[in-house]
Amino acid sequence: MHTDPLAAGFSQAKLDKLVEHLDTRYVQPGKIPGCRVLVSRRGVTALSSTLGKRDIERNKPMRRGYDLSYLLHVKTHHLDRTHDVIRGRPFSAE
Repeated sequence: MHTDPLAAGFSQAKLDKLVEHLDTRYVQPGKIPGCRVLVSRRGVTALSSTLGKRDIERNKPMRRGYDLSYLLHVKTHHLDRTHDVIRGRPFSAE
């Protein structure tokens, strides 16, 4: 998938910080097995990334594509927290 952070109005460095945060705070410590991250604005994809595993018992990594189903929970406060991480503000999972 082609990504263009600048065209979508995002900073590559700040998107990298978001991916690093998810990996170091959630995937590596085992709080979540893995995740798929997609950030876009006005139809332009700024970030597309996979982290961790989709099946820990079988040691299967997360992968890009449409063969996996996800339950998506979108709540305003979660989006606000993501925004805070990108802006460099402290993050709390509570």
